Amino acid sequence: MATLRGVPQAAVTNTRMETPAAAYYAEQGFPLNLPNCPGVNTQGKSVKIRVNQYKVLQWPQRDVYQFDILIGTGAEKRGKIMAVWKSKILQTKIRSLTQNMAWLWDGNKIAWTSYNVSEQRIIIDLDAEKGQQPQQGQAPDQIKVIIRPAKVVRMAVVEAYFNKSMPWDNSILEAINFLDHAIRIWPSDQFTLVKKLFFIRGEQRTALDNIIKAMRNIYTSIYLYNLKSSISDISISFILNINTANSIKIKTKIIETAARLLAPPEVQYSGAKANPDFSGY
Repeated sequence: MATLRGVPQAAVTNTRMETPAAAYYAEQGFPLNLPNCPGVNTQGKSVKIRVNQYKVLQWPQRDVYQFDILIGTGAEKRGKIMAVWKSKILQTKIRSLTQNMAWLWDGNKIAWTSYNVSEQRIIIDLDAEKGQQPQQGQAPDQIKVIIRPAKVVRMAVVEAYFNKSMPWDNSILEAINFLDHAIRIWPSDQFTLVKKLFFIRGEQRTALDNIIKAMRNIYTSIYLYNLKSSISDISISFILNINTANSIKIKTKIIETAARLLAPPEVQYSGAKANPDFSGY
């Protein structure tokens, strides 16, 4: 994870992306310029190796505006947050501010667009969105959305760093962070996204036994690349790495039963559901 001088670590790290050596050396005062690639080894014989990496030949160069998103109090469940953001009322409003261009949203509290939009406060009526009346005796299901400008992401700094016209700093990390989110927008609409992994919806799972089921997923990451390839004259660029991995799912009822059987006698349960008191452990 990258850390920059004078900037809290949590503010500049992204575990999904690979940063160059300069990002790791920033606190120790090492030079922050992009290092030269000295060349390749001349001993032995050359062989061709195909890897699961794809070179990025183009990326946005214009400024991108980042916004803080607050839906409700910020404590709403994820399903409701998704429903509010994807509602026709909200999407129609925010697209009207960007000439119908879609916004890039991280699924939580950050969004980006290439338009400089002022602060917006919008009330979303989820009952109206569903075409129904509020339940009898209850207030309408209305959620306030606040979209507040946060910062400008200078995408041109990436090219400047590649060309060695500027050293590594936090603005470059912000630009890479934006690209890292951008590459996940379309896949997240096609697959089920769990943290860094994409799962194919409805994919058949393989039962390893009566408790554990195995499934495949896809992991992607973007990082800097500094070596000329056989298909492009661009020597410094981004590389998109794509991996397949295996995951398992364990039946929750089995875990609960195991907890009941293996818990020490002094751990008490109440009611039909497990309610252990682990104080003192």
